[in-house]
Amino acid sequence: MDWRQVAEEIGDALNRPPTVAAQSGSVSDALSPPLRALYATCDGADLPIGSLYPQRLALERSEAAPFHPDWVVCGDDGRGTFWLCAREPEDGLWFTTWDHDAGVEIDGAVWPDLAGLLRGVFADLLSIGRGEAAFVIEDVPAAARMDVVRELGTLVSAGSAERLRMLKALPVEVPSDDAQVAYDAVRRLRPAGVRCHLRIDWL
Repeated sequence: MDWRQVAEEIGDALNRPPTVAAQSGSVSDALSPPLRALYATCDGADLPIGSLYPQRLALERSEAAPFHPDWVVCGDDGRGTFWLCAREPEDGLWFTTWDHDAGVEIDGAVWPDLAGLLRGVFADLLSIGRGEAAFVIEDVPAAARMDVVRELGTLVSAGSAERLRMLKALPVEVPSDDAQVAYDAVRRLRPAGVRCHLRIDWL
């Protein structure tokens, strides 16, 4: 799957659509193939879970330690974790992340493409988003009402009648101790036409 599709899926789930910058010129030969492909189509992006740097910034930052000479730092999550692309692949893998504050060296590549990195970063965010997430319901088509009532059963201990009453005053926010459970509810309900999203307070 293309990285833009992954970014859009995450943006839909969080109600924060990505903004992709237009391609702005020639692509540097100093970049590895996955990044040349990226910058041939755009010049970075603001994503709901971080940002992809413009080509110029990626090249500049990659000249400094600890990235040079093996890595190009192509983005970050805005909280101290950088997104890296190897200059040479390791068993077909190109991308990894590195936490600036963790006090550890950069490990090997983990994902074969940028889409995999974005999925991995989002999965990590969901795993640590406990107690700081909410399932937000904005609009429910009549035909999907009972689907929503069933999904609410995974998030609240109330009976079905009380869950149905919750839908009478939309929008409604349902706090969740497990961001992954709330995200799964969003994924199941959106194809049924339910306008809903996941909110992670610190994101």
